[in-house]
Amino acid sequence: MKKIKSLIKMFYLFSIMGIQMFGNLVTMIPIFENELVTKRKLITNEDVLDAITIGRCGPGAAIVNTIAFIGNKIDGFWGGVFAVLGFCFFPFLVILIISFSIDTFLNNEIIKHFLKGVSTCISVMIINSMIDFGKKTLKSKICVLVFSVTLLLSITTQIPIVCYLIFCIFLSVFIKMEKI
Repeated sequence: MKKIKSLIKMFYLFSIMGIQMFGNLVTMIPIFENELVTKRKLITNEDVLDAITIGRCGPGAAIVNTIAFIGNKIDGFWGGVFAVLGFCFFPFLVILIISFSIDTFLNNEIIKHFLKGVSTCISVMIINSMIDFGKKTLKSKICVLVFSVTLLLSITTQIPIVCYLIFCIFLSVFIKMEKI
């Protein structure tokens, strides 16, 4: 009975986060940090970074992989299942409702302005989260150097993200960095 209550709480928690979702995995980082790390202290910032890394590397939708990893970290296999189900529940309902009147929805001026406002707000949230994660993870000079070079290259070139990931993994192995 205790496990069922725990799984229902997991479903509820992630369904609340699913309601707040606008965009992709990156837009969810501030919500994960606020709900799971700061408010409930269920996981750490490092766990969020690990989940995002694993979620992006696995097959399928990165957000679903990340949610499954976080749910599993909090409450085992079934925690991962219920986290994914909860997270996807309300967005699925919203998409289902919108699909019945998509033309009317997309041509509505209020909806257009709403989405512009949401995208602006999400940009600010992402920047704040990145600054917070940077303060917590860029602890050595070599980490700051690798971050700076990777950021500069990603802005100025068309190198695929996976190449940066592979480069940083090998670099961390070769120079034996504690955290990258």
